[in-house]
Amino acid sequence: MSPQESEKIEAVYKGERKRLLSYIRTRIPVRIGAEDILHDVFYQLTVGFRDIIKIEAVTAWLYRVADNRITDLYRKKMPVSISYSENGNDNEEQRSVFVTTEFEEMSFKEISERTGIGVNTLLSRKRYAVLALRERLNELYKLLKSN
Repeated sequence: MSPQESEKIEAVYKGERKRLLSYIRTRIPVRIGAEDILHDVFYQLTVGFRDIIKIEAVTAWLYRVADNRITDLYRKKMPVSISYSENGNDNEEQRSVFVTTEFEEMSFKEISERTGIGVNTLLSRKRYAVLALRERLNELYKLLKSN
């Protein structure tokens, strides 16, 4: 890299660093993560400077690279939350019946004797739990299939 190229990169860094970091921090709340992305963006600028310098809007290129890095970060680290219901308020009765029958391997008759709730009611609650679970798993399946 020539001294002129180094000077141009340094000028871009000094001129855009604070604004770009501020932009990244609005999308990445953790300061260390935002700075990592910023460094990666300027690393990309340094590595590909000869090709990038031909681009008239280097600033726009920097922001596009930052957006791409933020998207990559979210794709890698974003946990997929599987809640039992849309609003996070699990129907505990349905969930309880499902967990008890599937994981604790209790029969509907045993649960009925223990809780005083009729077998038909327990069957109905489990059915709704299975339907809700199926719907949530289908959403997860579609998400995983698209990536």
